[in-house]
Amino acid sequence: MPTIEYKNIAVGRQVLSPAQQAVQRVKAAAKIAFQEQMSVDGVFEGGGALGTAYLGGLRALHDNGIWFKRVAGNSAGAITAAMIAVGFTAPEIQWLSSGFVPKPPALAPDTLSPIGITRPIPFADFLDLPSINSISTPNKQKTLLWKALIAVSRRTSRKRKNDSPQRHR
Repeated sequence: MPTIEYKNIAVGRQVLSPAQQAVQRVKAAAKIAFQEQMSVDGVFEGGGALGTAYLGGLRALHDNGIWFKRVAGNSAGAITAAMIAVGFTAPEIQWLSSGFVPKPPALAPDTLSPIGITRPIPFADFLDLPSINSISTPNKQKTLLWKALIAVSRRTSRKRKNDSPQRHR
């Protein structure tokens, strides 16, 4: 089978190879604007809710043409790093992490719908919280919230005693 050479310019117009044409079709279908970006390395630390704080930073980097070449992370940071590593963009990560659905619900980015992602990841799915019944009473009593509730309860019961009419003997 003979090979075909494609010249870049023919009769005043650009001629693309089939591979180049395919790349252009993929770009157009996905509506991805490929542009020259500055690449940086990113290391994301853990810290529970800190993982959601990365969204603003990711969006700022993305909007300024800076994205990641290599990433690493721990705990919540590993979730962010994994989403970057598999190719999600900052707007996609932001939408995926917006488990609090606004009214009316925000539509999935055009790039996610074709791969079957139609709803954000519920934020609570990222948390490994025990149920209240699985925490022992002594451990509950060690928490600041428990101590605050007990203090308020004692103050309220003392106030009731002082406000109630006293009986005379």
